[in-house]
Amino acid sequence: MSIKKSFLIDDILSRPSSSKSNHENLEFYDYDETRNYSYDQGQKFYNRRSPRIQFTIEQLFILENRFNQSHYLNKNDVKFLSMILNLSDKRIKIWFQNRRAREKFMNK
Repeated sequence: MSIKKSFLIDDILSRPSSSKSNHENLEFYDYDETRNYSYDQGQKFYNRRSPRIQFTIEQLFILENRFNQSHYLNKNDVKFLSMILNLSDKRIKIWFQNRRAREKFMNK
């Protein structure tokens, strides 16, 4: 004898539940506690961008001077700049990447 599964809400709610819900079995493999995550209205997991923070005049002055010396940084330079400017390594690298792109665009 086959059991007919009904997909009516009342039938689904009246079924005996298992010890774990389906949501407890899901894992987010790309979850990183240092990043800012949220849920949209459809309850899909996504990553929110952090707000844009402008560089100070002093930071830009130092970054531009260093860019005029060399368009590329080694690891030690990135660490040093991030320490004295109080910015993350990632922010320093992205600034240089964007500055090189702007330089290339201006020379066209």
